[in-house]
Amino acid sequence: MFWKLRKLIVLLLLVFMINGCQSGEMTGINGSPASSSVSTQIATIQEGNLSAKFLFSPVSRQSPIQLSDERMDEFVQGRNSFGLTIFQNLRTVISDQNLVFSPYSIGLALAMTYGGASETTAEEMRQVLEIDKNDEEFHRAWNYLTQRFDTRVKEIQSESPDYAFQITNAVWAQQGYPFLETYLNLLSSQYGSGIFTVDFSGFPEPARLEINEWVKNQTNQRIDSLIPKGAIKPLTRMVLVNAFYLNAAWKHPFPIELTRAEPFYLSDQNIVDVDMMTQTLNTFYRVNDKFSMVEIPYIGEDLSMLIIMPSEQSFETFISQLDGNALTDLMNRETSGKVELKLPRFTTSSNFELRDVLTEMGMPLAFDPALADFSAMAQGHDLYLDQVIHQAMIDVDEAGTEAAAATASLMLGKGFDPSEPVKITLNRPFLFLIRDITSGSILFLGQITNPTRSVSTN
Repeated sequence: MFWKLRKLIVLLLLVFMINGCQSGEMTGINGSPASSSVSTQIATIQEGNLSAKFLFSPVSRQSPIQLSDERMDEFVQGRNSFGLTIFQNLRTVISDQNLVFSPYSIGLALAMTYGGASETTAEEMRQVLEIDKNDEEFHRAWNYLTQRFDTRVKEIQSESPDYAFQITNAVWAQQGYPFLETYLNLLSSQYGSGIFTVDFSGFPEPARLEINEWVKNQTNQRIDSLIPKGAIKPLTRMVLVNAFYLNAAWKHPFPIELTRAEPFYLSDQNIVDVDMMTQTLNTFYRVNDKFSMVEIPYIGEDLSMLIIMPSEQSFETFISQLDGNALTDLMNRETSGKVELKLPRFTTSSNFELRDVLTEMGMPLAFDPALADFSAMAQGHDLYLDQVIHQAMIDVDEAGTEAAAATASLMLGKGFDPSEPVKITLNRPFLFLIRDITSGSILFLGQITNPTRSVSTN
């Protein structure tokens, strides 16, 4: 038996509305062609009970082209810095609760949205998303990362069929709405996506159920009601859904027979008993008077979890002072060796509406019915972003097979001493992140302040 991250599910929902003051017949998708909405193809998609029209550009997805190492590093640092800013803003809302979210998922969905923004709306999003002036490189970098993940997943699954790393994006649009060919080409060439067409205007509730059915199919039946009743309205014109499902085994096993009930010290000085897992492994770590950090690799060794536990009585101070440069420094692999690690099992989920957070970060125009400009997405200036709903859930517990953990890697570096393991016991509130080791991209970020608390945060 060995331990794994049993499931980590992330869902992001962006809802676009049309300004109610606008009038006139909509054309271009499944209707009379708009002048700039041409050369598109329509297919009928049938998956389970789902049946929808799918509009897509005939432009093929671009083969992944990596930017220079310097430019890719800048891109990844920008994504990670964006994610950390969201994290700090969310912490002002949830205080000392557990938290999990995916900066990668949010960034990817907003990148697709940014591709349709214009003028000042685009400039605000550019600043918040930390994009330089080269939009082509920005979208190309996303294309490279997502396709590289797809390739590696297939390689890992050839040896470990249970491994799952699935990122799915889907755009649902009002049938007949004049989305531009240039925007459809961008979705197809850089994100491998198209647009499902439904009738929000006439049948908002059936459209909601149809989207929820799609989400259910994409998450292995884990999420069956992403969009609550009433969230889809007759004036809804576009819904962008991003689903991220991860099921990955640890590279090194936590023997089940070593798990014991042990104390966990909360920030308020209270103590709770947790199921504390134990193992000794060779890995990267850092221990000093400010924090303890350990890296736990997943099978395939493309992904790893980094856990940072600030020194006693300094969790809030440490986290509040964390910026992009400090986070980059934390992820540097400086020291490796034998570590006797104790990690509590934990399960937590989070559910956020990110409109206020993104507005506070500096992109209010995207949400303004009168001022939003998404004219690079569709004809006219009547689209605006109404909601950005993010859900995430992580469950770390026991599961898996011995065969998948049969190989233990030995990583050498400064301070390696096989006879004297460094002891790291994660028995106080800690920060965790899951990253892609090759690029440094942070896929998930969160904090565990109480491993016994599993209710959703809002």
